[in-house]
Amino acid sequence: MQKLRSLFGTVAVLASAFVCSSPVFAQGVTTGAVSGTVVAEQNQPLAEVQVRIRNVSTGATAGTVTRTDGRYFIQGLETGGPYVITARHIGYAPQTKDNVYVALGQNVRADFT
Repeated sequence: MQKLRSLFGTVAVLASAFVCSSPVFAQGVTTGAVSGTVVAEQNQPLAEVQVRIRNVSTGATAGTVTRTDGRYFIQGLETGGPYVITARHIGYAPQTKDNVYVALGQNVRADFT
């Protein structure tokens, strides 16, 4: 009977050690983001503005359009740069921001008027 208790105790310790030591995979951050607002001359938000970003080093591009409040958000960008961001809307001259660098896990702010 003593041997059976000892066996159950050993099995319980080994089982708890196995469950507690299961691998936990970290979900590391590997990208960055760019966001901002686009407003008209009177500080009114502009909706449906096409915002494009291009990594000069790799040629990779991404883009979005602004919401009704003039805000945009582009995520999943490779870190580094330099990036070129261009905002375009019918009736307005395109605007560009050069030499934008994206840091790991950071949201870089780039506003347009």
